Amino acid sequence: MQLDTLRLKRYDLANMPELRIVRRMVREHGYEYPIIMVEGRAPDGLRIRKRFESEEEARSWKGIREIQALNEHSEFHPVVTKLTQQQIAEAENVSAWRYFGLLCAQSSPDN
Repeated sequence: MQLDTLRLKRYDLANMPELRIVRRMVREHGYEYPIIMVEGRAPDGLRIRKRFESEEEARSWKGIREIQALNEHSEFHPVVTKLTQQQIAEAENVSAWRYFGLLCAQSSPDN
């Protein structure tokens, strides 16, 4: 007896933004000062450049952008509901049992 398994989408790493953190000296309005910048290219080719005052801010922004890119391909999505956590878990279990029950019924040799 062979059961089909759920197909999960893999992360599409080819569409990840290519971001890097760089330090530069900038001359503006007669002043020269260091900046920290996140720069790179988005998957669609759009140029990304964003300045930050600290490296910590730059790292967190870069991390958030990378997580957002990975989550674009996720099958999970938020849903507003009035159900409690226990009711949600119960509904998920029922639907899983129904799904796997149908698979077992389709693949049984008795049919």
